[in-house]
Amino acid sequence: MSGKMFWGLAVILLAVAVHISFILFVPPIEMEKKLQVVDDKIGRNALTVLERSDARTIIVQGDDTLIHAVCLYDLSDGAVKVSAAIPDTYWSMNIYTSRGNSIYTVNDKQAEAKEFSIVIEQADTSGEAAGEPAATQVPPRNAFKVQSAEPQGLVVMRALVPHQNARSRIKDVMRASNCIPLASRNARLESP
Repeated sequence: MSGKMFWGLAVILLAVAVHISFILFVPPIEMEKKLQVVDDKIGRNALTVLERSDARTIIVQGDDTLIHAVCLYDLSDGAVKVSAAIPDTYWSMNIYTSRGNSIYTVNDKQAEAKEFSIVIEQADTSGEAAGEPAATQVPPRNAFKVQSAEPQGLVVMRALVPHQNARSRIKDVMRASNCIPLASRNARLESP
């Protein structure tokens, strides 16, 4: 009886160890793969509206009712500015670190504007709040700052396509968005 109990307990502990390992190690590995695909297809610090096939490859949850745009941000040479043009339908933006941690999320209702800018900066990792957003609300002029504890990550924008006739119009609005190093001449702190 105690032998069966021992092996039963051993199997349960092994299952728990495998589960914890999966939770800790698989998401960062999957995110690294996604970042590599984006880097190969699009490059760094460039926002691109994805075609359906690319959305299925990169986002995995590719859906014909959504249009996706992505930017692999790289803070190696300084801050990056993401200027977003918001279509007149449901829209959201998520900013992820290279380990897959979401550091900022905003949608069209929260933004309360048709365009705004986000500046992504490298966090001071010596501080206690590394990886936390620098602001929790949209500051004046629809621009705000987010700090990332990691030098690379992914910006993902999504917009709902209420009907197929609106697809090209929504894509055009999203193409007006960009992702530019702040040191670039074309990047300004104001809205686009």
